[in-house]
Order: sequence, then structure tokens, then C-alpha cells
Amino acid sequence: MLSSEEKLQRFSESVYQDAQNQCNALIEEAKKKASAETDIFETECLEAAYKTIKKQMSVILRTANEKVSKAEIESKSALLLKREEIMKEVFTGVLQKISAWKQTKDYENYLLDAAEKAKNLGGENGITVYLTLSDAQFAPRIEEACGVKTVVSDTDDLIGGICVLVNNTNKVFDLSFAMRLSEAREEFLKSSGLTL
Repeated sequence: MLSSEEKLQRFSESVYQDAQNQCNALIEEAKKKASAETDIFETECLEAAYKTIKKQMSVILRTANEKVSKAEIESKSALLLKREEIMKEVFTGVLQKISAWKQTKDYENYLLDAAEKAKNLGGENGITVYLTLSDAQFAPRIEEACGVKTVVSDTDDLIGGICVLVNNTNKVFDLSFAMRLSEAREEFLKSSGLTL
């Protein structure tokens, strides 16, 4: 049989062992709880950082897009100005050459030939030939040589050439230099690569 002292010793060891087990269990539970709370806090921090990064990326992309758009607008504006400058230079030269050509006998022959060919457009209805104001002196010659009626515009909008109205109809054939220059302008834009 065990002595009282041995019993006390065993009891003491048993209590100490229970206390140690409880203490170890509490420590383990505290570690798990601390680890779980650390994981939650870490996740919250990562989510906050992700949101901040995403927001900043959105701001950066928007700013970059605005800069690109602004640069595109500026370059298109510069191209438009340069295109207009080139076209003005080219077509001013063309108008000067037309003006010089209109002073020659070849131009009168051109008008007579154009009016003669235009007679076929009218058939039995006949035609009326419209001339620009600066070509008024050619009207009597065209009427006499081609047997058509002429009307002189009160402006120089046609620049030169003729515009033909088929009598008793609404058919108009614009053979004026203004129309040809307009068509040439469009073709120039296409072929020059200066379109926007």
C-alpha cells in the first residue's frame, strides 16, 4: 500500500498533469484562433490592396486613353490643315491654268465642241446651254454654230465649261469645270492618302 506521502505525490502529479494538459490545450486553441484571425486580416489586407490597385489601373488606363485620343485629334487636325493647304495650293494652280486657257482660241473651240456633242443629249426636246458670266462673249457663237439656246449665269460659279438642260425635262448635265474640279478634288483626296 502507498504511503500518504506517495499518494499526495501521485495526486499532485495527476493535478499537475491535468493542469499541463489544459494549459497545452488552451495554448493550442489560442494558436489556432490567432492563426485564423491572422488569415482573415491578411485576406482583408490583400482584398483592400487589390481594390486599390484595380482602381489605380482604371485611372491609369483612362488617363492613357484620354492622352491617346487627344493625340489622335491633334494629329487629325494637323493633317486636315495640311491637306487643306496642299489642296488650296494645287487647285489655285489649276484655276490659274484654266483662267489662262480660257483666253485662248482653243477654249472657244472646246465650248463649241462641247455644245455640239451635248445636242445629242436632248434628242427632240433640244437643249439649253448654260455659260458662266465670264464666258458670255461665246454665247452668240455657240447659238449660231450649234443651233441651241444659251443662258448666261449672273455669276462665275461654273468657272468654265457648260451646263446642259434638256428642254421640257428636269435633266441637267453638269459639264462645267466647277463639277470636274469637285470630282478631281475627291479623287485627289482618295489617291493622295490624305483622307481622315
